[in-house]
Amino acid sequence: MLVTTIPGLTVQQFESFTDERGTFQRIFDAPSLVSSGHNGQVIQASFSRNKHAHTLRGLHFMTGHTGETKTVACVRGSIADVVVDMRRESSTYLDHVMLFLDGDRGQTVTLPPGCAHGYLTMTTCTEILYFMSAPYSSDQERGLRFDDACLGIDWPAPPAVVSNKDLSWPPLREAQF
Repeated sequence: MLVTTIPGLTVQQFESFTDERGTFQRIFDAPSLVSSGHNGQVIQASFSRNKHAHTLRGLHFMTGHTGETKTVACVRGSIADVVVDMRRESSTYLDHVMLFLDGDRGQTVTLPPGCAHGYLTMTTCTEILYFMSAPYSSDQERGLRFDDACLGIDWPAPPAVVSNKDLSWPPLREAQF
């Protein structure tokens, strides 16, 4: 398990087993998450299918009691995955980490509660699987502009597809969290 510069943000690399049938690979392992300080509990799983390269989703996070631990795996294609520390008490508040995940390497990223998450697809037909420790709550969802100068995220390509919702998040200096 790789520990990143953001406290509580971890990257796991799972081994693949390949034979004449294809490949088998674990993408979620609660005991290893618990040993790194996460609760390992999964309440909800979600799946995202992205048709186009350079589709941007995020940056999203939950506030209040709905803060969630989130484990993300790219199961097909590849993404530039970004995590922003939104925990005001953290020494890395507003810092971000960018990781490159793809369906062939078998890595997962686990975010602690209070971190925003987003990604940019690098290929067509990209699929992402998420495991969350808390149910979705629309009234607690918040977001950050992917291009906010205060964050200084250097995306590897300009986004070609972004939802109206993700374009409507206010700049950080105007946001109220």
